[in-house]
Amino acid sequence: VSQGHFHPTCGERPLAPDLGKSMQIVGGINALPGTWPWLVSLQVPSAKGPQHLCAGSILDAHWVLTAAHCFKSGKRSLQSHRIVIGATDISNLLDTVQLRSIYRIVPYQEYNPQSEANDIALVELSSPVIFDNYVQPACLPHSTVDSETLFSDCYISGWRMTTQRGRETSVILQEARVKILETSKCNSSWWYNGAMSPYTLCARYEDGGIDTCQGDSGGPLMCKTSPTSPFYVVGITSWGKGCGEGTNPEVYTSTQPFLKWIHGEMTNLDRLYQKKLDQTPKPTIC
Repeated sequence: VSQGHFHPTCGERPLAPDLGKSMQIVGGINALPGTWPWLVSLQVPSAKGPQHLCAGSILDAHWVLTAAHCFKSGKRSLQSHRIVIGATDISNLLDTVQLRSIYRIVPYQEYNPQSEANDIALVELSSPVIFDNYVQPACLPHSTVDSETLFSDCYISGWRMTTQRGRETSVILQEARVKILETSKCNSSWWYNGAMSPYTLCARYEDGGIDTCQGDSGGPLMCKTSPTSPFYVVGITSWGKGCGEGTNPEVYTSTQPFLKWIHGEMTNLDRLYQKKLDQTPKPTIC
């Protein structure tokens, strides 16, 4: 499978242990540092300090992939957001963590906030990240790969809400193993009854238990195609009903249909030139 990524290397996890099948635990488990080095926490200020809003995935030194609905309110200025990169415990930022501000948010132009169709966005960082053992870019799948059949070893990760009723985000990065289900099954009258938009995936264990919650919005659904392949970000956490309940799986925006758009935005020369102008120091007039 060729890699539809936008960085010379991607999906590398220098510090990660081999993932076994012991992750089939209700609610997931704490992730070890470096396990998911492309995961970032998008944070906004609050009375208690910076608050986790959404997760995202690093694509290259300048860009993060996340969900468009993370910016639906539009009330906060870009300057108030911060991106926490290379963290596991977001309440205790170690010296391995990198912090960045947002230069620009680029939601997909046909995102529909009512139906959550095309729920995908790019975030351009104010300055590039530095890749190391704790910070690595994610892979995106090639556009011709069949996500529902080829990706058999899938995981979710994020600073999730620990219970359906709880309102506190976990400060420790969580991870769990899930299974991609047939879209026709998820969109049937048994589950979402046609509410799933085109270009979406759904995943969970069919017996319930493990699922993502609000704290994971924008975070990745990551799958392998073989034991030796890298992880591919095949989906972006979008929406769902319930948290780990035995009825409804989580819905993810499929990344494959948007590869051309992602690449086009990341290589848009007009925007790159404008950013250079914006960041060039203005001459002082004496």
